[in-house]
Amino acid sequence: VTSAWRLSDYTFGVEHLSRAVVRSYNLGPLSRSGPGLVVGGTEHQAPGFLTCTMCGVVDLREGSNARQAVRHRGFCRTRRGEKEKWTRVYLKHELTTQALRVLLPETALDDPAELVALEAALMLGIRLDLGGDPQHLDIRDVPGRSKGVPTRYLVVADTVPGGTGYLTDHDDPAKLWNLLVRTGRRLEDCPCRTENRGMCPDCLQP
Repeated sequence: VTSAWRLSDYTFGVEHLSRAVVRSYNLGPLSRSGPGLVVGGTEHQAPGFLTCTMCGVVDLREGSNARQAVRHRGFCRTRRGEKEKWTRVYLKHELTTQALRVLLPETALDDPAELVALEAALMLGIRLDLGGDPQHLDIRDVPGRSKGVPTRYLVVADTVPGGTGYLTDHDDPAKLWNLLVRTGRRLEDCPCRTENRGMCPDCLQP
């Protein structure tokens, strides 16, 4: 952490990380049930991918009504009569980059819709600041603990290994605060407020 700030009378703050290791996990198809697996302090259904140990082909029959035989790759020993052997695989991607970690209020833990709105608002602010779509940035909500109490963070990470330097420009609290204020004003002034809509493509919708 190269710089950080936090409001004194409200749970909200930002840390700039000049080096962050961001790990993403693929625990298998969402439509299938599976064993519970704890990642980052949160339990998830983790069906994984049932994979042939000899050729790597994935058995898509699990959890479905499909009964057709799995087509193994040409070099697989099962093609020569050897018995199938399967293992359950989970995928992990690891990226070392720059990031901003935003500490969220306790109320964000109670309402998933509020988390989505906060993510959209933060990305709106970055779009306004950049003058375009920040395709090299990704945002995720991440569970954590602050002084032993469960909390939630939004992590804005550069998807370019090592970072592009854009997030370094926001290690200054004043600049990031101005970005947030500008975003708030954009939301307050958006025409959709008078059109009986909660949001529109000019503000929080994709």
